Amino acid sequence: MARDPRLKLLEEFLDQLAHQRRLSPGTARNYARALEELFALTDGVPLEKLEPQHMRRAVSELHARGISGRTIAYRLSGWRGFFNWLIKHRGFSHNPCAGLRAPKSPKALPKALSPDLMARLLETPADGAAQLRDKAMFELFYSSGLRLAELVSLDVADGEGMRRQAEVTVTGKGAKTRMVPVGSKACAAIAAWLAERGKLATPGETALFVGARGRRIARARCATLWRIGRGVSACRSTSTRICCATLSPRTCCNPPETCAQCRKCSGIPVFRRRRCTPIWISSIWPRRMTLHIRGRRKKRR
Repeated sequence: MARDPRLKLLEEFLDQLAHQRRLSPGTARNYARALEELFALTDGVPLEKLEPQHMRRAVSELHARGISGRTIAYRLSGWRGFFNWLIKHRGFSHNPCAGLRAPKSPKALPKALSPDLMARLLETPADGAAQLRDKAMFELFYSSGLRLAELVSLDVADGEGMRRQAEVTVTGKGAKTRMVPVGSKACAAIAAWLAERGKLATPGETALFVGARGRRIARARCATLWRIGRGVSACRSTSTRICCATLSPRTCCNPPETCAQCRKCSGIPVFRRRRCTPIWISSIWPRRMTLHIRGRRKKRR
């Protein structure tokens, strides 16, 4: 049986994403999954013969399955990028995804644990090396706003640098390097973990956080930590799911007068603290923002 020629184009496109655009392996897998689903939805129609009506039918079928608008928008982005690559490198004449939009999704506020609940969760006593490691991961994750992949990729040298300088340099999406501050609570937890790390780590292991086998901890293990945290008695009174988004908000959402006492910003200079994101502001004071914009328009007239 002859191989589907679309799969060869898909492999070349993914190779370009990995080596030229330097996207992460997870992003490349998501693109591959979206395009394989497109191939299944178009029922063997050659790529050069796809028209906008084929793409609208595919989007409608995804929506009928109950897939959210944001997920459909992400897949549309992958499809659009694939056809743009085909136009540029394979001589295709048009992009059937041009002008196609995904169904709208309701906007929701970011879900995060309150400072009091987070403090009760992180102040749980830690006995033994494994619990000290878990507490250090929780504290660092909450204080610095790291991504999960950035957290598990840290080395011992990074931990020593946190103790001295209260900041850490990480490499995130697209191989981009950034420097983030670390609070005093997280630095103390890292120091306590480094003192006990030798009981778990194998000789020669450079990873800051190691698992039961002494090697670099896996991301799947972190999912177990979230389930453990969800069962802590301090958080049983809330329905907020403990996950990467709730443990690692990118900004501090406290008012300026209480920001200095926040566990997230404790020990961090004022100019390095993370402030509220626009989504909070636009959701809390929409009327005030509307009046402000109208006032500015009147002044211009």
